[in-house]
Amino acid sequence: MRARFGYKVAGTHQIMTHVNLYRFIRNCIGVLRLNTIILCELCASVVKKNYYHGDAERTE
Repeated sequence: MRARFGYKVAGTHQIMTHVNLYRFIRNCIGVLRLNTIILCELCASVVKKNYYHGDAERTE
């Protein structure tokens, strides 16, 4: 009986760690996605700035 109870607790604990791991991974993916979007925005603005700057130099 005691062994079965221990197994049940271990099983529940295992499920909880899996849920926590899933949440953790999902949070990491969300943060990475957010960072990627921010990086893309930064890169786009830098490229635009350089592109327009180059155009301005060319027209002069």
